[in-house]
Amino acid sequence: MRRLKTRTLASQWKAPTHPRRPDTYVRRVIRGMLPRRKPKGSAALKRIRVYIGTPEEYTGKSTVKIPEAEASKLRCPFITVGELSEEIGGPWKT
Repeated sequence: MRRLKTRTLASQWKAPTHPRRPDTYVRRVIRGMLPRRKPKGSAALKRIRVYIGTPEEYTGKSTVKIPEAEASKLRCPFITVGELSEEIGGPWKT
């Protein structure tokens, strides 16, 4: 929330902007994890697709649950992308 309140006293067009939609926020987070200035990282970033909800091509298909990736094994506090989008002012729910 502190990052969202960052502003400037000068021109607001030059102020830092922060994504509020959950899909753009996740894409921005993934971009920070990739070496996007190298050819390998920029190609990986172009292959990433982030959706709000389930896309039409995947509706009705079975999902695969990975037992090793359960939330109970996390040793740090976490929130979901839906909870994050509600906190930063987006009306979207994932």
